[in-house]
Amino acid sequence: MLGVLIRKHPDALTADFRRYYSARYSDFGVCEAADLAANLPRSSASMRKLAKANEWTDAEYLLWRVEYLLRSFIWAHTEDAKYERNCPQPLPNPAIQSKYESLSASARFDEIADALGIELEGGVADGC
Repeated sequence: MLGVLIRKHPDALTADFRRYYSARYSDFGVCEAADLAANLPRSSASMRKLAKANEWTDAEYLLWRVEYLLRSFIWAHTEDAKYERNCPQPLPNPAIQSKYESLSASARFDEIADALGIELEGGVADGC
């Protein structure tokens, strides 16, 4: 993880080491710097750069969940609930959005077949 942060997000890593450890990451040996980087809080700039889900703090995710549960509770006492219609859906959050982005960014079936050397007939691999 330290290598990724140094290569792709050195500004965030520098800011976090200054903020949380009052030092530069180059002041430490590689192993110690890697340990410190791996233990940065989820809300740190480095962790937010690594994973979209880290854009929200634990408190924000808890509030998101409470809001959804309150809407669900209110809905449960309506006429719609009796007929199971208009059920409330959770609002989007960074974790959900990153899940859908990773699904859309995943390799396509034909790319996987190419990589494995499987010949496709009519868009479907033999034996599937």
